[in-house]
Amino acid sequence: MNAIIKGSRPRPRVALVGKYDEETLNNLRLLFPTVWEAENLHGIVPQVDPRELDLVVIGRNITQEANWIWNVNVISFSSDVPVPNPIGGYLTTSQVASTEAYNLPHLPLNIDRLRQVDFAGVANIKGWYLVSLDTRSAMNMALYNTAWERFAEGAIATEAVSGTPLAEIFMRADKKLGVAILPNPAFRIFPWVELICTEWAKTLPDLFPSFGDWTKTTEWMTADELRYSEELHRLDDEEKRILAELSKGKASLQIQLAQASSSANIGIRRLIKSQSDELVDEVAKALEALGFTVTKMDDQISEGSPKLEDLRIKDPDVKDWQALVEVRGYSKSGGNTSDLIRSCLKNMF
Repeated sequence: MNAIIKGSRPRPRVALVGKYDEETLNNLRLLFPTVWEAENLHGIVPQVDPRELDLVVIGRNITQEANWIWNVNVISFSSDVPVPNPIGGYLTTSQVASTEAYNLPHLPLNIDRLRQVDFAGVANIKGWYLVSLDTRSAMNMALYNTAWERFAEGAIATEAVSGTPLAEIFMRADKKLGVAILPNPAFRIFPWVELICTEWAKTLPDLFPSFGDWTKTTEWMTADELRYSEELHRLDDEEKRILAELSKGKASLQIQLAQASSSANIGIRRLIKSQSDELVDEVAKALEALGFTVTKMDDQISEGSPKLEDLRIKDPDVKDWQALVEVRGYSKSGGNTSDLIRSCLKNMF
């Protein structure tokens, strides 16, 4: 038989660490049935044994570390306190974004809506804290892959160039505990704490009972609710499939574009970029493409002989017609009349 526990306080039992503005603090107090407050992590221990906590919310500007946070759910808005990674190692924020562009990965609708609100006024993320995965605790490739997979899936926003997250939310693989780190000031504290707890209540209903909605469980849904819910799930799956196909198509086109650019750079674009022999070769190809018969005159003379014109062209449809072509690139020097006279004189004798 299971023992009956007496004397425990209502869940979730939450430690609020840090200094919050009055409105945020009052909202957090109303959100949770059991709350302890302290200005730093060490200030919680004299009030409650951390083993009795379900969640710690760490405010901004907290710098102290505490090992006991590895045994509770963590929501951190600090850029200085290491928090657990998906396999129990560390997440750190020791680096900042050096570029401006950012990505908003595909996320569930409720998270995306809040994210859109907070990012509405964000022009760029240069100088924002980046969340890094410290994998020193990963002793084998399987653990590393697990950590990286959950880390990648949990990104709320990322730096566009490197793909490094600006904020994270995930369930740990080593323990049935959640971690969220939102170290940048765009993330409002109370709305994200409320949303994250609502999300975690789906997998941790015993720890977050006041956040669960029994009317949304399949056992208590009406036939219409079940039908619409199933249709929403189907559309979610279809959306993911379409996005995956589009991403694959974009990747293929990017490869083709790179190949086309490379071909142009070593091909027809040499008409306007190259000099000397490369330019002569490309002009010869262009004239051949127009239907002329082209002879490169440097190939017709022996070594040490005087130079002739660069090209001699003939029109297969016009008998006894030919033209002498001297090729010059503009970046060094344009063609001069003397070049043409020199070629003509050589061909008169």
